[in-house]
Amino acid sequence: MFEKLFFFAEEASSGAGETLTEAGQLITTEYSDLKVPTGILIYLVCAIVLLLAVTVVCFIVIKRHCVNWGMSIMTAAAAFLLFSYLVYNGIFYVLGVIPGVRDTLTENGTLLIILFLIFGAVCDFLSVYLGMMYAVKQNAKRNMYYDIGTAAIFAVAIYTVTLIIEIPNSLTAAPVNGFFNFFTLFSTINTAGFDTFLTNLAQNGVAVPELTEQLVGYVTQSIWSYVFETFWAISRLVFFLSASVLIYGVFREKLEKKMLGLAAAVILISLIPKALAYLGLHPVICTAMAIVFAAAIFYYTLLIVKKQMPEELDRVSRRIENNNNRRNQNQNKPMPKIVMPKD
Repeated sequence: MFEKLFFFAEEASSGAGETLTEAGQLITTEYSDLKVPTGILIYLVCAIVLLLAVTVVCFIVIKRHCVNWGMSIMTAAAAFLLFSYLVYNGIFYVLGVIPGVRDTLTENGTLLIILFLIFGAVCDFLSVYLGMMYAVKQNAKRNMYYDIGTAAIFAVAIYTVTLIIEIPNSLTAAPVNGFFNFFTLFSTINTAGFDTFLTNLAQNGVAVPELTEQLVGYVTQSIWSYVFETFWAISRLVFFLSASVLIYGVFREKLEKKMLGLAAAVILISLIPKALAYLGLHPVICTAMAIVFAAAIFYYTLLIVKKQMPEELDRVSRRIENNNNRRNQNQNKPMPKIVMPKD
């Protein structure tokens, strides 16, 4: 993501090739006229709006369908930050300080992506499993009402956090932050020019060829890469929802414990399109995979809920219907007549 660009700009690379030797000297490259198409800039803005709109709509639906959602939101955010952020980063920090492991992972990109996939799936599963366990136990302990809506709230909260929290060394880059950073980068390049922007970033002595290659890669990236990131992020909402509902059902003893394995598989499947995209599979295929996987998982989870937890769905829908009926009754009820006392 864009943060790596500034890492290169801040770290001096001595003896790493051609560098900027004099302050103020303009670097000229064969990409002087390179511009980012306006269509990509427009799409980045639309993608940010779409992702945030999904969040807003979900919370509006939650407000109308579910109760007792404050604890679920806080628990989901805390669980994700603890396991999918701190624990995950801790794992790769330890791997990075083990002699020989860092060099092996640097040289073997495929192995690194596989580790991202495995540890990402494990930490995401722990976030959902332990977070949902805590939410269910606390609600029961405090004698607070909760139902399958608790799992839905939990999933939407995690989805919202994933949009804005950037996880280093991860497959799950925060799309809202990423799109905004790319929009800023591309707008600056189009305004100032590629060579001027490159010169400004290279002032600290970083290797110019390396920086140029990275910038060109960003600028010439296909719009399908951003389309994939958008739909993959939305598909993750479905996967988190499915996993949360299945784990919720197990803790409420309405589903068999083997469903925990299915929940873990759902989390793993959610990361596969992103891993394949990193390994070079075309973004169009990865986008289709993300959509198809999410639709299949949603449908299968819905069948399980309808078959084994029908009262949960009925309870939620009945509450909505009662609220609507009550609202309609209040609107249709005639105003009471006020009889003034006679003198």
